[in-house]
Amino acid sequence: MKCLERFKTLWIKYTVFRIAVIIHLCYFIISLICVLTILREQNDFLIYFNAGGIFYNDINDLYNQEHYIWDYRYLPLSAMFFVPFYLLGFDLGFVIFHTLNLVLNILICVLLYKIIKLVRKE
Repeated sequence: MKCLERFKTLWIKYTVFRIAVIIHLCYFIISLICVLTILREQNDFLIYFNAGGIFYNDINDLYNQEHYIWDYRYLPLSAMFFVPFYLLGFDLGFVIFHTLNLVLNILICVLLYKIIKLVRKE
């Protein structure tokens, strides 16, 4: 409840906060629509999604570039991170991955806000 009250206070008091939240939500919705429709075969998540599937099915084939539209040059640990998204399927996996990215982005903004407050001593 304290977070919700803080959010309401920030929403009412700061125009910049409102603009930032609206931009984040617009980006979230537009990118969901674009990736799940228009850019379904040409996006970075597809590379990682395929890497997660290859890691799950045959790790020895992880760096075979025939499986990717763009080069996959990351550590196997990166591919292992995407195995759960592979198991959920492309659509649901992307929605959950994208939602986690949104939450992380919000946390980064909160941390930056706190750092700025510490530096400016306000």
